[in-house]
This record gives sequence, C-alpha cells and structure tokens, in this order.
Amino acid sequence: MSDDNLRSNINIQDSADSVVQTAQQGNVIEAHRLWSEFHATEPLAVREAYDRLIALQINEANIENYQQLDPNMRTQLSFSKDSPRIPSEDEMSALTNDQKFDVYNGITRLRGNASAVNALDDNDRVILGLRNENQTTANAGRGVYDDRIIVLWQDNDGAKHIEEFNRATTEPTAQYDAHYRNDTSIKSRAPSGVDINADGTLDMGRLRDDNTITMRATTHARPGGQGDNFSLRPTNEFIRDHGTGLVERDVNGDGWFDSQDIGGIVDLNNTFKIHAGSRNSTDSAGCQTIHRDDYDRFITAVNPEGSIQTEWQYVLSSTAEISHVDRVLDNTEREEVISPLSLNTGNETVDLLLANLENSKDNPFGFNLDVMMTVAETKEGKEFTDNLNQGVEEVKIAEASLKVEQNLQVKNKESGIEIG
Repeated sequence: MSDDNLRSNINIQDSADSVVQTAQQGNVIEAHRLWSEFHATEPLAVREAYDRLIALQINEANIENYQQLDPNMRTQLSFSKDSPRIPSEDEMSALTNDQKFDVYNGITRLRGNASAVNALDDNDRVILGLRNENQTTANAGRGVYDDRIIVLWQDNDGAKHIEEFNRATTEPTAQYDAHYRNDTSIKSRAPSGVDINADGTLDMGRLRDDNTITMRATTHARPGGQGDNFSLRPTNEFIRDHGTGLVERDVNGDGWFDSQDIGGIVDLNNTFKIHAGSRNSTDSAGCQTIHRDDYDRFITAVNPEGSIQTEWQYVLSSTAEISHVDRVLDNTEREEVISPLSLNTGNETVDLLLANLENSKDNPFGFNLDVMMTVAETKEGKEFTDNLNQGVEEVKIAEASLKVEQNLQVKNKESGIEIG
C-alpha cells in the first residue's frame, strides 16, 4: 500500500466512472479487478473518495448482476456511505485541486439531501461541515477549532473549486452554558439556550449532524465589536417546512449531546448561524464559527463580488475516526453476500457447495471449508468430482479472473480436485 501522504495525479472521478461502466456492461469480474488495483496503489484519502464516487452510482437498480459483485467490494462500498473520516491537512495538501474536490464532492452528495445534490449540479456554492465531536468544556470552555468547513462548487465549464477552513467549529462552548456559570474553571459569558425541562436553567443547543439546512445571507457582529460581517442563517421557509427535530440540546448539562439528554431533540430556529469566531475563543453558543483570520476568505468563497446566489445548502456531517476502508467486519456487521461463483447451476451438490460462502483470509473463493468437507463426505467420490467440475465449468470466467492457486482438498480419496 502506498504512503497516504504520497502525491498522486490520478483522476478519481474518471477512475470511479470506469468501474461503474464496466459493471453496468455486465463484467463484474473486471470491475472488481479495476477496483482492487486502484486500492493497491493510491493514498487513503484518494481511495476513500474513489469508493464514494462508485457507491453513488452502483446499486441493485442499475447493475443487473449487482449481487455477483465481489462481496468485499460491495461491503466496502456500502461502508463508504457512512460517516467519513476527516483526512489530515497533510493528506489533503498532497492532493491536486480536482482530487480535493472529488473528496468533498463525494461526501457532500452521499451525506447531503436532494437540495444539496441539485445545488451542486446547478453549480451553486455548497457548504460542507465535518464535525469532530468535542465536549463543550474543552479548552476551559472556550471551544476548539478542530472541525472542518468546506465551500465547493464547479464553474459552467466544469472547473472544480474548493476552499477549506480547518480552523472551524460546529459545536457550542461551555462559556455560554448556564450549567457552568458557577464553575471557576470556565470564564462564563451571558448564558444562551432554551430551558427544555423547566428547571430554571437554559440548555445549550447545536445543529444535529447528518442534515442539510438551507441558509440565507444575514449579518453578525465582528469579533471585538468592530461592526458587522456577512454571515448565514437558516431561511424562514426551511425552518417552517423542514426544521422539525434539527436541533439537539444538552439538557443534563454534562457537555455532551447524546441520548442522556431527555427531550433534547427540538425544532430549528434562525439563531443558528455561520459567522466568525475570535482568535482565543470559538465564540460559539451553538453556531458554526470560523477563525477570524480565515473568515474574509470564507466570505469570498461563499459570496464573491457579483454573485447572484441567494441561498446556500449547508451539509453538516458526523465523522468517524476510522476510515471505512479499514473497518473490520464482525459477525453482526457482515452482509449476507453472494460470490460471483454462487450461481444456480441446477445441481444440488454444486449449489450446496457454492451457496455456503464465508469471508475468509485463507480461502480466495470465500468457501466455508468445513461445509465443503461435509458435502464431500456425504457424496460418492466420483459423483462429487464430476458434479463439482460441472459447476466450475459454468463459472470458469470467475475462476480464471480470481486466479485461484489454492487446492481444495477433501477427505474422500476420490473426491480430491484442483481448481486454478
């Protein structure tokens, strides 16, 4: 596997499209070969983006023999739709501009709603937020700029653009939390929130992740009180039509937003903005904030001079510490999959053998060797060999592509065969 910070000039979108087109033409073995070769050579962030761009296009509806795709490939593509890993700044700096766009384009399209996808297709500027979960008390309640906000768009000629903001947050800070007003370790500011459980204490809120919110232009005070800045807030129409359950509040005041906050899922209001934060504090009472030294660049990216865009889709995604590429399947997560060799041959012996598949590092076909032995023991040796050869003949294209080098030994002396 290549160094994950190694530079690569490969066109991720074109490579993904090639796999999709090959699978759509019915050649799932060749599609798997292309996919495997790509994963053997490219950096992790590129491979993650590649999987997402394939997963956006491949499904049972548009691939006739989808169930015959390599099971590990299908499982990994399925996992690519889950919460993404945030690639490091070093990883992203090693990518070309187009590769960076493909990384964030895939995330936005998979994690966003139809409005976000349509906005990208219409060449609007779309905002993506990647949340790295933190307790509100972090950094003595002043917050941490460890989330990432990205603005991405394409020109009419197809040119790809992204602006990354690595000093950003999507979470509130305890300095605004009434639960901590007597905590001497936190320098409190005026409390913010809504008293959800009528205990006399305001409960801080934040936008729920894995949602898309339509934003409009507004203003917000500059850090330090030096006039107002361009900022964004949810549109009134979106709040009215789609705002139900889009905010979560820290009802128990433990600094986390989770299932322990009884009644904490509430409706959106227009106070949840995207605005500038300070240098020593994120200044977030529930808003998305970007370091003040980066904020002018954000304004230029979102609302350049002469722009006629009046609404912006904001996709806020949860994130994972582990890449979907590296996730380990356990028995509860393993998908019920069918190998390219799991065909209905009409032969009871062969069908029983080929139907019992299992993800196995020791077995290129994924056969359950215990089941194979059982089948071999219960059939007459020559009959079993003839029947199996008949089945292998029917799937020889899959056999050849997988280049199996392992001998499948059975206990009955006349039942031993070699495949490969």
